[in-house]
Amino acid sequence: MKRHIRIGTLVSLNDPEAALKKIGIHLKYGFESFSLTFWQKIGLVDLAEAARRVRALTDPAGVPISSLSIFGNPLTGTGDNKGALSGWERLIDAAASSARTW
Repeated sequence: MKRHIRIGTLVSLNDPEAALKKIGIHLKYGFESFSLTFWQKIGLVDLAEAARRVRALTDPAGVPISSLSIFGNPLTGTGDNKGALSGWERLIDAAASSARTW
């Protein structure tokens, strides 16, 4: 099986509507994968709904979601990083809940 490195980019999912627009634009430019990110917390983003909407754009193009991530320090649990640990937990649960979710 021949494999190649995909050309991808990070897309912040903190604002799902803006993320969907960005993904649509990037697909037109030939991007081949996306890493969906959050900054310090997920907030009220419905991960299942976000996954459904993102996949509606990426699946027809055969473009995978290469990773889900959250940037923040989950070890401190204070200040701006207060939501990082619970965010990681939510992302892990969302990714594990179904291989087809993301």
